[in-house]
Amino acid sequence: MTYHDVLDKILDTGDATVGGGSAAALSGAMAAGLIGMAALLPVGKGGLADETCRQVEARCKELRARLLAGCVDDTSAYSGIVAAYKLPKATEEEKRARSQAIQVAGAGAAAVPRDTGRGCRDVYALGLSIREGYNKNAASDFEYGMELAALGIRGAIANIEANLPLIKDEAVRAEFLADIAELKEDLKP
Repeated sequence: MTYHDVLDKILDTGDATVGGGSAAALSGAMAAGLIGMAALLPVGKGGLADETCRQVEARCKELRARLLAGCVDDTSAYSGIVAAYKLPKATEEEKRARSQAIQVAGAGAAAVPRDTGRGCRDVYALGLSIREGYNKNAASDFEYGMELAALGIRGAIANIEANLPLIKDEAVRAEFLADIAELKEDLKP
């Protein structure tokens, strides 16, 4: 599956196999594209140092690729949850194995949006780093990129929270709750 396939599924109202986690990653990837483009425009024109512009744009390219992969990873993680719920539960041993598989899949499904949130946070931080010096002819692109990065963070948080009920291990839950708190803090101006 590619991110193109994931996008088609996001846009298909009748398909419930892809959801907000993939959309959050896609938002972050689009943000990286827009902020990277805004970073590159001042090259050779003053404002930001050319090397800074190139570094921000290169990092945005890396993050875009990582976030596009996250679109697919999120869909795969959801498939893992579905598969775990389909495991047999006729005996006590099968019930225990199924319950454990659901928890493992839930932790995996929470880890993907956590990583998406971190990637979106990094894109957002790159935008903040060029906010004062980017070419203002790209103001609408830059601002929309910043909004998409923030939306990606919020979407990632929502998806981590959606998977927490599947995780019974309190230490693992606590780690994800700390990740959520950190991502929320990153959204503060």
